[in-house]
Formats: sequence, C-alpha cells, structure tokens
Amino acid sequence: MVFYLGYNRPTYTWKNKRFNMVPTYERLDRFLANSKWCDVFPNTMVYNLPVMKSDHAPVLAILDAMPCKRNKPFRFENWWLLKDDYDRIAHQSWNKSSQRPFHLKAFFLGKDLQRWCRSKPKTSGHFKSIEDQILHIQLCPPNR
Repeated sequence: MVFYLGYNRPTYTWKNKRFNMVPTYERLDRFLANSKWCDVFPNTMVYNLPVMKSDHAPVLAILDAMPCKRNKPFRFENWWLLKDDYDRIAHQSWNKSSQRPFHLKAFFLGKDLQRWCRSKPKTSGHFKSIEDQILHIQLCPPNR
C-alpha cells in the first residue's frame, strides 16, 4: 500500500513559464511512501519549494521534522463568571496593563485568565460523578 504524504505550500509544482499569456500552474509532483517508510519516518514533512530555474519545483522531505505546535485560540468560558475569584483576577490583570493599548490589555487578560483556569480543578471528574448519580436515580424503581 502506498500513502500520499501531502505537502506544505506552495501548492503548485510546475508552471509553463508563459508570462505573456495566461500561465498554467499544476501540482504534478507528489511524495509517496509505503507503510514501512511511515513506520521508520513517522514525522516526515514534505515541502514544495519555489520554482527557480526549471519549470518544476523541487520537493523537499524532512524526515525527522517536529510538527509545529498550533496555538489554541483563546476561548472565554461562561462558567468562569460563576467563580468567586474571577472578578479579582480580571480586575488585577486589566489594571496591571493600564498603560497599554486596548488590544494588548485584552491579550494579557486572556493569558492571565488561561493561567488562572489551569489552576482550577478539572471538571471531567465532576461531570462523571453527576452522570453516575443520574444513572443511579434512573435505575431506581419508579415509585421512589
């Protein structure tokens, strides 16, 4: 079995070099690997390099690439408003950056709230406990 390993920009690997007319761009070149290759080099990253002298773009495979970490976007959680110390943390963070422009104040507020949120106990165990209680109640006879 053969696997297509995808690519990272640019999309096209060939162009007809006709700049006076409508140019044609195609993605002709691909990097394929079998399952043994994927086992030995699981972190392979494929890059289509820019077309320079030829009409084809070189394809570069980095075998031991570390996948880039994607930053998770900030998400405000409504349950934060129910916590007693939320107001204090938000006010401290906002006042700490009082001399900064609004977009930086909001950025640092988000970072402080994320740090504060990580200090809170995980809710997954709490939800599991509630789920177990509901299940227990549902298994009781209807007259109870």
